[in-house]
Amino acid sequence: EKILIKGIKSLSKRQVNLSREQWIEEAEKAEEADTPVTCNSIIRQTIGIGIEEVDRKKTWMQDAIDCLDKGYHQTAKAVYAHLLSIFPNNKSIWVEMASLEKSHGSSDSLRELLQNAVKHCPDGEELWLMGASEMRNNNNVDGARQILKQAFAANPYSEAIWLAAVKLEKENKQFKRALAILQKARELAGTPRVWMKSALLERELKHFD
Repeated sequence: EKILIKGIKSLSKRQVNLSREQWIEEAEKAEEADTPVTCNSIIRQTIGIGIEEVDRKKTWMQDAIDCLDKGYHQTAKAVYAHLLSIFPNNKSIWVEMASLEKSHGSSDSLRELLQNAVKHCPDGEELWLMGASEMRNNNNVDGARQILKQAFAANPYSEAIWLAAVKLEKENKQFKRALAILQKARELAGTPRVWMKSALLERELKHFD
């Protein structure tokens, strides 16, 4: 990255100033050459050229979308990573980054990303649920339970999180756990949907008497 910075300064001294769009194209070329470190460095050092502070988030989000439309997933990841370095508490950016990582990354990298995401956005219901879902999809039920337990602590009144936990237990035939969770959900969330799910499960379990 130091070499890149020197290169940018050298070009500037010679009055060779590439536009922001041209630098993005260079990052895409680096992705094509399978040099992700260079791709990331180019984005980090040049993505802000000529952008007013008030326009950064909107412009960079569109940059990421444009990269994805052209099939440049690593470049889009670099743009989102830079966005998160500036706006670390923005839930929507984390969700977009996680969705991209799910489609074009590894399970381990996605879990690591989501763990980082909920540290910055503990009230991000969707982020917690994505983490639990990833664990469940990898047959790690205890891991999913642990994530949902942490999600409860951060969002005790979240209907979505409570019902996700109930669904997990039902899928694994742990009906006593599901009933216990619903009891707590009624006490803390108490939404019409929670009460309806409670009634439905009670009726369903009578079939097993």
